[in-house]
Amino acid sequence: MDNAPADFVKNASEEELRKLTVCVHRTFNGEDLIAYVRALRSLFRRYGSLGEFFEGRYAATGSIPSVLSDFRREFFAEPHPIRSEKHLSSIDKGSACKRLNMFLRWMIRRDSEVDFGIWRNFSPCELIIPLDTHVSEMAFRLGLTRSKSYTLNNARTITAALAEVFPEDPCLGDFALFGYGINEL
Repeated sequence: MDNAPADFVKNASEEELRKLTVCVHRTFNGEDLIAYVRALRSLFRRYGSLGEFFEGRYAATGSIPSVLSDFRREFFAEPHPIRSEKHLSSIDKGSACKRLNMFLRWMIRRDSEVDFGIWRNFSPCELIIPLDTHVSEMAFRLGLTRSKSYTLNNARTITAALAEVFPEDPCLGDFALFGYGINEL
C-alpha cells in the first residue's frame, strides 16, 4: 500500500488489488483483504468517510448497537466472498463486537493518552466496553457480572456496572479491568 493505506483503498487498480492475494494472517487471507478494501472503498464513495458514516448513523438512530448493525450491513452491501463475513462481528447475532467497540472507543473517548476523540457527535457514556478474556474474567471476579461469556449482553452488563462508577464514561474502567486481568491471568 506504499505507506498510504487510505489512498490505496480509494484508488488501487485491480492489478494492485490482485497483489494482495499473498497476504495471510491466521484465517484472514488475501481474498478477504481484497473484499475489505473494496467494502471500505464503497463506504468512502457512498458516505465520504467512516466518520461521516458512523456519526450520521448515530445521529439518525441514537444507538451504538444500531450503528454497528448498520455498519456491518453496509460493509457487506457489495459482492464479496461469504467466508469474509466471519471476520466482522455481528451485533445482531449477539456478539460483543470487541474490535468494533474498541475502534469506537478510540474514535469517541476524549482526554485520553490512547484514544483520539475525533468523533464529537457521540457521547462516551454511550460506549460499550470492548469485551475480551481479561476484562470478562476480572469483571466476573469483582462481581460486576455473573457470566464469563463474550456476548453483547455481558458487555452491556459490565458497562452498566462501570457506569455506576463512571457515569459519563463507563469505558474509563476498561484499562483497569484489562490491566488487572493481564497481571492476574
